[in-house]
Amino acid sequence: MLSGHFGLVSAASFSPDGRWIVTAGPSSAGLWNVRSRSLLFYLRGDTDLLTSARFAPDGRTIVTSSRDGSVRTYRCDLCGGLDELLALARGQLAATRRMLTPAERRRYLHE
Repeated sequence: MLSGHFGLVSAASFSPDGRWIVTAGPSSAGLWNVRSRSLLFYLRGDTDLLTSARFAPDGRTIVTSSRDGSVRTYRCDLCGGLDELLALARGQLAATRRMLTPAERRRYLHE
Protein backbone atom coordinates (compact mmCIF):
# COMPACT_ATOMS: atom_id res chain seq x y z
CA MET A 1 0.00 0.00 0.00
CA LEU A 2 1.21 3.50 -0.88
CA SER A 3 0.49 6.25 1.58
CA GLY A 4 1.02 9.93 0.97
CA HIS A 5 -0.83 10.95 -2.19
CA PHE A 6 -3.09 13.92 -1.63
CA GLY A 7 -6.63 13.13 -2.76
CA LEU A 8 -8.04 10.20 -4.65
CA VAL A 9 -5.88 8.33 -7.13
CA SER A 10 -7.60 7.87 -10.48
CA ALA A 11 -4.91 5.75 -12.15
CA ALA A 12 -1.57 4.08 -11.48
CA SER A 13 1.06 2.45 -13.67
CA PHE A 14 4.33 0.55 -13.16
CA SER A 15 7.45 1.47 -15.09
CA PRO A 16 8.58 -1.13 -17.66
CA ASP A 17 11.37 -2.31 -15.32
CA GLY A 18 9.01 -2.52 -12.32
CA ARG A 19 11.07 -0.16 -10.13
CA TRP A 20 8.69 2.82 -10.17
CA ILE A 21 4.98 3.57 -9.96
CA VAL A 22 3.35 6.72 -11.23
CA THR A 23 -0.05 7.66 -9.81
CA ALA A 24 -2.59 10.18 -11.09
CA GLY A 25 -4.13 12.25 -8.33
CA PRO A 26 -6.58 15.09 -8.61
CA SER A 27 -4.05 17.77 -9.60
CA SER A 28 -0.64 16.09 -9.74
CA ALA A 29 1.05 12.81 -10.55
CA GLY A 30 3.19 11.10 -7.94
CA LEU A 31 6.37 9.13 -8.59
CA TRP A 32 6.93 6.26 -6.15
CA ASN A 33 9.81 3.90 -5.48
CA VAL A 34 8.37 0.36 -5.50
CA ARG A 35 10.96 -1.14 -3.16
CA SER A 36 10.68 1.49 -0.42
CA ARG A 37 7.04 2.37 -1.15
CA SER A 38 7.99 6.01 -0.73
CA LEU A 39 6.81 9.02 -2.66
CA LEU A 40 9.78 10.70 -4.37
CA PHE A 41 8.08 13.77 -5.78
CA TYR A 42 5.00 15.17 -7.46
CA LEU A 43 4.78 16.10 -11.12
CA ARG A 44 2.78 19.30 -11.35
CA GLY A 45 1.58 21.32 -14.30
CA ASP A 46 -1.80 19.97 -15.27
CA THR A 47 -4.62 22.48 -14.84
CA ASP A 48 -7.57 20.09 -14.61
CA LEU A 49 -8.24 16.76 -12.88
CA LEU A 50 -5.84 14.03 -13.98
CA THR A 51 -7.41 11.04 -15.68
CA SER A 52 -4.28 8.97 -16.29
CA ALA A 53 -0.55 8.72 -15.70
CA ARG A 54 1.63 6.15 -17.44
CA PHE A 55 5.21 5.40 -18.33
CA ALA A 56 6.20 5.43 -21.97
CA PRO A 57 7.95 2.26 -23.20
CA ASP A 58 11.36 3.93 -22.72
CA GLY A 59 10.73 3.92 -18.94
CA ARG A 60 12.05 7.48 -18.63
CA THR A 61 9.08 9.44 -19.92
CA ILE A 62 5.89 9.86 -17.93
CA VAL A 63 2.72 10.87 -19.75
CA THR A 64 -0.29 12.38 -17.98
CA SER A 65 -3.69 13.32 -19.32
CA SER A 66 -6.36 15.44 -17.73
CA ARG A 67 -10.09 15.92 -17.97
CA ASP A 68 -9.70 18.99 -20.21
CA GLY A 69 -8.02 16.78 -22.85
CA SER A 70 -4.49 18.05 -22.32
CA VAL A 71 -1.54 15.68 -22.33
CA ARG A 72 1.79 16.41 -20.66
CA THR A 73 5.09 14.59 -20.74
CA TYR A 74 7.73 14.60 -18.03
CA ARG A 75 11.28 13.27 -18.28
CA CYS A 76 12.27 11.13 -15.30
CA ASP A 77 16.05 11.32 -14.96
CA LEU A 78 15.88 9.17 -11.82
CA CYS A 79 14.20 6.35 -13.70
CA GLY A 80 17.30 5.37 -15.68
CA GLY A 81 19.70 2.55 -15.01
CA LEU A 82 22.62 2.64 -12.60
CA ASP A 83 25.09 4.02 -15.15
CA GLU A 84 22.68 6.82 -16.01
CA LEU A 85 22.09 7.61 -12.34
CA LEU A 86 25.83 7.79 -11.69
CA ALA A 87 26.26 10.15 -14.64
CA LEU A 88 23.40 12.30 -13.33
CA ALA A 89 24.93 12.38 -9.84
CA ARG A 90 28.36 13.28 -11.20
CA GLY A 91 26.87 16.07 -13.31
CA GLN A 92 24.93 17.47 -10.37
CA LEU A 93 28.00 17.31 -8.17
CA ALA A 94 30.15 19.04 -10.81
CA ALA A 95 27.60 21.87 -10.93
CA THR A 96 28.16 22.48 -7.20
CA ARG A 97 31.95 22.67 -7.68
CA ARG A 98 32.36 20.56 -4.56
CA MET A 99 34.51 17.46 -4.34
CA LEU A 100 33.32 14.39 -2.48
CA THR A 101 35.39 13.18 0.40
CA PRO A 102 36.90 9.68 0.05
CA ALA A 103 34.24 8.36 2.46
CA GLU A 104 31.45 9.96 0.41
CA ARG A 105 32.86 8.51 -2.80
CA ARG A 106 32.84 5.01 -1.29
CA ARG A 107 29.35 5.44 0.11
CA TYR A 108 27.59 7.07 -2.84
CA LEU A 109 29.59 6.08 -5.90
CA HIS A 110 30.88 2.69 -4.75
CA GLU A 111 34.42 3.60 -5.72
